[in-house]
Amino acid sequence: AKTLHSQIYQKNCSDAIGLYVLVSPTTLDKERYIENKQFKCTTSGFATEEEVYYPAEKKKCDIISYYPYQQAGIIAGEQKINISIRTDQNLLADYNRSDFMTAQVNNISAGKKSIELHHTHQLCQLTIRIKPTAGYDINILKKSNPSIRINQVFTQATYDFDKNEISSLGKPQNIIPNGEWSIDNHTLTGKRSILIPQTIPAGNEILTLSIDSKNYECQLTENY
Repeated sequence: AKTLHSQIYQKNCSDAIGLYVLVSPTTLDKERYIENKQFKCTTSGFATEEEVYYPAEKKKCDIISYYPYQQAGIIAGEQKINISIRTDQNLLADYNRSDFMTAQVNNISAGKKSIELHHTHQLCQLTIRIKPTAGYDINILKKSNPSIRINQVFTQATYDFDKNEISSLGKPQNIIPNGEWSIDNHTLTGKRSILIPQTIPAGNEILTLSIDSKNYECQLTENY
């Protein structure tokens, strides 16, 4: 999980991953040898407060990990986990904790060799760019520091580890994105948000941009 660690680590980081170990070929909805063990983010990597061991019988194992850690973990007797994103992602910590990533390695034999878990993003990132019309000074626009809001998107869902699918979308809410504005090729850029994959119907006012106490709506012309 070195790549994941480098992405999320900050001073006084409190993030963690959850880890499951199954004796092959058992599945998550059956018996779990290690269940939702928390590995906390430290300066050198992810670590647990107590050592964990492979089965004494030296059977091969499947290792499943997810980020960010949650106490409830994967639903008992199922292969699903409930996920959610933060409505205010302005702080980097809240942006990171809105993400949801998974990793899995199979048929691992007991040994002292490190096992690398390559976490994959299961959600999506919306990147926001503003290009002013001709004659509008991009530097004045940046100086005004426009605020932006993503309107009424689903913030909760369920992820299925077996099918690698997201379903049961719910709880529409407004989202405040992360980042600071910068100028790139006469365009304001730098704002971003983690979202649950979903279809936003044409006609929806997906974004609200506020500049100098005036609001501007971005309405979709087709499904997004």
